[in-house]
Amino acid sequence: LIILYLRVRASTSPEGTLTLISTTPNDIGWYKCEVISTTGQIQSASAFLNVHYKARVVHTPRQVFLPIGRPGAIECTYMANPPVTRMRWEKDGFLFDPFNVPGAVSRRNGTLYFSKYSLAFEKVEESHGGDYTCTPNNELGTMGPSPLIKVMVQHPPVFTVTPHNMYLRKPGDTIHMTCDALDGSTRPTIVWFKKDGSPMPSDRTVMNGGNLTISDIKETDQGMYQCVASNEAATISADTELFIETNLPRGPHNLTGEATSNSVSLAWRSGVMINSAQYSVWVRAVPSQEWRMTKVTGSKATIHNLKPGREYEFMVLSQDHDGAGMFSRPFRIFTKGAPIQTHPNLPAENAIEQKGEISIGAPRGVAVTSSIEGFTLSWKPPLTEGTTEIDHYSVTLRESVSEDENEVYEGNNIVQTTQETSLYVGELKDSVIYSIQIRAVTSDSMESPPAEIVLHVPPVTQVAAASLWFAALVGFLLATVIICFYTNRLYVRNQIDILKSRR
Repeated sequence: LIILYLRVRASTSPEGTLTLISTTPNDIGWYKCEVISTTGQIQSASAFLNVHYKARVVHTPRQVFLPIGRPGAIECTYMANPPVTRMRWEKDGFLFDPFNVPGAVSRRNGTLYFSKYSLAFEKVEESHGGDYTCTPNNELGTMGPSPLIKVMVQHPPVFTVTPHNMYLRKPGDTIHMTCDALDGSTRPTIVWFKKDGSPMPSDRTVMNGGNLTISDIKETDQGMYQCVASNEAATISADTELFIETNLPRGPHNLTGEATSNSVSLAWRSGVMINSAQYSVWVRAVPSQEWRMTKVTGSKATIHNLKPGREYEFMVLSQDHDGAGMFSRPFRIFTKGAPIQTHPNLPAENAIEQKGEISIGAPRGVAVTSSIEGFTLSWKPPLTEGTTEIDHYSVTLRESVSEDENEVYEGNNIVQTTQETSLYVGELKDSVIYSIQIRAVTSDSMESPPAEIVLHVPPVTQVAAASLWFAALVGFLLATVIICFYTNRLYVRNQIDILKSRR
């Protein structure tokens, strides 16, 4: 039997010879011949047919837009067997040798018989526009150049106005999210999307230029939104998040407690958090800085094995499935009964709270140092009770509206982990207040209470002025040293000349 598409060009002789006329690259592959005897016995033999042909262009784009100042590439897809040994690029009818053009390189990827060359630019310039052709060559030669590839260089979009990191509105309000961009002297296409893919309400949504207006806000409007600016050369986007006040994330609140001599029963109201599944109750004996943690489900918990007549402080952390969460306000309560006397040489706050339990405190001595490159955080390991090891530290940076801990935080949380007691966080936004929390995480996933600091990033003008003043001071001191050195040298030389003249 002969494969259907070969019937026109193939024939078999009585002796079993298969003849192909005008072979093509599609004929490459394994062929199998089977002989069946009158008794039903089958014998077979196989052979691989390899077809050699000149290199030929399969596909090139008719028009390519490249973004000025960014990387760009022109693709040339070809077939060749044997493989291509040389690719010739021409621009406006003249040889274009990537090896002689700064920032240009010719790259190849793909398979043996179906491959792709691309002419890549590290940084597109105005001069890179023009009409290009590609010509692949192998040992047998070439089937000729590709059709013209018209390359247009264009300024990529640049945002001139971006939306705020976060918007907070009440149901029924109207919100205006601003966004605008330019690509040189013209305006690119600007559209808005809801990042979860859900449609925006057409009867309450208006897009005017780059601005998005949503009227009569509903709770379903809460979520992440994206402003996308694009032209033929590039696409950029900016994200923002809309919170509805009734759904504003908050930590557990309204903590209440009932105490016995050795336990405290807590209850609280959960914050409005999506997918909230687990709570962590943190407890310490006042004034000790050592905390211990118990994970619970639900909005109630009873903490046992406490000491009589002691004041204890509690905080509740709510966490979703992704590990993000918020702490409640601290809640303090005394256990009933008279306090147990401890050894006079051992302060009560250093006594172990629960026999056999592991306790871990917050990281200590948090400090921030700044340099030209950015900011570096450093701290000391926390104090621990029991046998445990610190596995890593979790560092969270949040942009704050003010230093008031009750204010809503704007922007996305920046969460980084490290196994060291320092972390380089790089450059931060000018004129912004950052709330920084550092937690220690043990090898058995126990988390410490956070060590918190507030970082004020000064305006860039103040930093520049300070740097300029420092540079001027250094220059003045250096000039003074040089003047003193040469003055002293001239004085010594004059004294030597006077002594010589007296002789």
